[in-house]
Amino acid sequence: MTRRLLGTLLLGAAALAAGCAQPMQVHKLGLDKERFTRVNLRPEANTLRSSNFLIIDNNIPAGAPARVIFYSAEQVRLLVSGIEYVMWPLPPGSGKFPIDDVGLDNFLDKLFVDRKEALGAGPQPSAEMKAAVASGKWIRQMTKEEVYTCLDPPMEINGGVAAISLPRSAVLQSDFWTYPHQLIIFETTRSNFIFASGKLQDVKQQ
Repeated sequence: MTRRLLGTLLLGAAALAAGCAQPMQVHKLGLDKERFTRVNLRPEANTLRSSNFLIIDNNIPAGAPARVIFYSAEQVRLLVSGIEYVMWPLPPGSGKFPIDDVGLDNFLDKLFVDRKEALGAGPQPSAEMKAAVASGKWIRQMTKEEVYTCLDPPMEINGGVAAISLPRSAVLQSDFWTYPHQLIIFETTRSNFIFASGKLQDVKQQ
């Protein structure tokens, strides 16, 4: 059994244990309406996380039909392209999904759009950048919006600020994003994305 697989199984066991606590569902008018994914998502089996593990291949492209079917501070269940997924917050122990109206709206805005046409708004990327975004493979000189769509929201910004409850605007204003790279036993390796003048300049793994 590889260390990554063992780590994934341990994380799944922890998530299952957390799920036994019967999280309290949050109700909000319009929460369960159909939307479309703003970003690429990388599930493992039927598990999603609030920030993608970059070692996992891009499985769900931006623009996929999606709907929230259960929302709580501890977990979110989504129906994406007709398949149900459970989403867990990252980094572990740093907090929970926001349940106030503003925080919940921020969560939805970071991951979804109401209309698929909204994904094409703004300056059009080059063919190379468009293909890279769709593939989920970052390349240098991507704009922040392109990296965001390509990889999904970062786990942290500014060297340690958890992004789970932040609005998308706060993420896009930051020049230092951290994504989880992979899980090895109980340790999460991280990739730090460094921007300058609105474009990706460097990526450093720690």
